[in-house]
Amino acid sequence: MKKAIAVVGIFFQLVFAHAMQIGEPNFRNLGINEGLPSSEVYRIIQDKQGFIWFSTDAGVCRFNGRTIKCYTTADGLPDNTVFDLLEDNQGRIWMNCFNGTICYFEKGKFIIPKGALLLRNKLKERSTIVTSIQFDKEQTLWIGTSNFPCALKKSDNY
Repeated sequence: MKKAIAVVGIFFQLVFAHAMQIGEPNFRNLGINEGLPSSEVYRIIQDKQGFIWFSTDAGVCRFNGRTIKCYTTADGLPDNTVFDLLEDNQGRIWMNCFNGTICYFEKGKFIIPKGALLLRNKLKERSTIVTSIQFDKEQTLWIGTSNFPCALKKSDNY
């Protein structure tokens, strides 16, 4: 019995010593000094490849753990203000921009689906902005707006 108590006592001492070595969590701040174009960040996601994406009022950025690559209208982004980010089941990063354009990033390029252009024009007619985007199980892109919800189906050329 004394041996069992001694073994348990040693076990807890080792666990406690290990926990003390772990210490405080290591936090890292990312901001303008580290490469973000703005301190105004609307959304952060991690994609399936492990990249961290930031949507800001001055472009969209991808962080690989070391460096930040920022994309703007000069790179083909439809608008520098990007509110939302979302990854689909094909690994494309979808985003909705302040100007009402929904696009995705694939193989280093920004693509605006045909259906998204039609939607943007309809939203402009009604002075409506896109507030959120989300895929369902059938890969229909649901779009929340300031006035009404709508959907962009895969058959709508995306």
